[in-house]
Amino acid sequence: MYSQLLNRLFTLNQALGMKLGLDVVKKCHALMGMPGTCYPVIHIAGTNGKGSVATKIAKGLSLSGYKTGLFTSPHIATFRERIQIDGIMINEKAVVKHLSHCFKIVDLHEVKPTFFELTTVLALYYFAQEQIDVLVLETGLGGRLDATNILSPILSIITSISLDHVEYLGTTLASIAKEKGGIIKPNTPVILGKSAAAQNVLLDIARKENAPVILCANDESVEENLETLAKTALLLLQKTFLKITTRAIAIGIKAMPPCRFEKHLIQNKKVILDVAHNVASIQTLVDKLHFLKKENTPIGFLIGFARDKDISAMLRLLSKQKVQCFYPICPENHTRLISQTALAHHLKALQLPLQVCPTIKESVIESLNHCEIVVATGSFYIMHDVQIALGIAENSADGFSSF
Repeated sequence: MYSQLLNRLFTLNQALGMKLGLDVVKKCHALMGMPGTCYPVIHIAGTNGKGSVATKIAKGLSLSGYKTGLFTSPHIATFRERIQIDGIMINEKAVVKHLSHCFKIVDLHEVKPTFFELTTVLALYYFAQEQIDVLVLETGLGGRLDATNILSPILSIITSISLDHVEYLGTTLASIAKEKGGIIKPNTPVILGKSAAAQNVLLDIARKENAPVILCANDESVEENLETLAKTALLLLQKTFLKITTRAIAIGIKAMPPCRFEKHLIQNKKVILDVAHNVASIQTLVDKLHFLKKENTPIGFLIGFARDKDISAMLRLLSKQKVQCFYPICPENHTRLISQTALAHHLKALQLPLQVCPTIKESVIESLNHCEIVVATGSFYIMHDVQIALGIAENSADGFSSF
């Protein structure tokens, strides 16, 4: 039953495609009894870093004794990663129970939500049923017209602004900032990360909404001041809404979701997993590698990217490292990723060293055999296959690619 329901959920976009707008999700939310009004919400948008900041804040709240919901996307291995309470994923039984109810309601009223709209409503309903104390909510795409933007948060956070998803959000930083700034609400504080704070359009939106602005713009670290953002948020919540301990803040801001510069030692080789999937996050990865890699050791890169990204720009950034070899990979028949063959053409055009292996497993084996440092980077969609090939995860995925 679980697989059947997820199959139906994941095929919604085949008929509807991806769309931005709030009318349908608002109707679904209302039909489900407005569950998102049952608890205070911290709402987080940004081009990069929002999942990490959400995880850090949620951990700090959980450690302070609050039953804390966390909604993030996309997932790496299983759909259930998206919906968590105090770090524990929703179980299959709960998915079946609550998703069945969601489908029953939308079918009865002939409403046609997208995958992300219904997933958002499912999460909000589950959190209400579980009587959480607070929800940390990450946007899916943009902000203004994102399905998560139907709630009234007690705090908004915009982590970063850079060029990504330009086909939906616009081709300039200002247009993207305007979309992200849609989560700024009247008289509600908003925290801005370094690159977000540089966008006057966000300051203008905050001024019009009479929203107090807290800037986190002075940290020069390569991590887009994610710890500073989370700490600022937790300290603000501590002063205004919630009882949060100093110890919880110190531990919470160190929490990270999987595959964010995640380090392993495998066969005495340094292995790093990082979902750097656009130009800005690849630059951050390159900066981190520069500080990590004191010795002059060449790196083997396992790479796989979504086909709508600026692949040549990302490869040029990665090639600034001392590269031993690139290993282009792509899970079989994945529709959103650039094919292994096409990615190899990009590498050849830039005259970069590469090896094309028949499978992801063989690419991983070759990289470990020939490289002292191996970095797997790119799309969320490649990571679980790489984890399995490395032997650090079992094939426990529920068989559905993420959106």
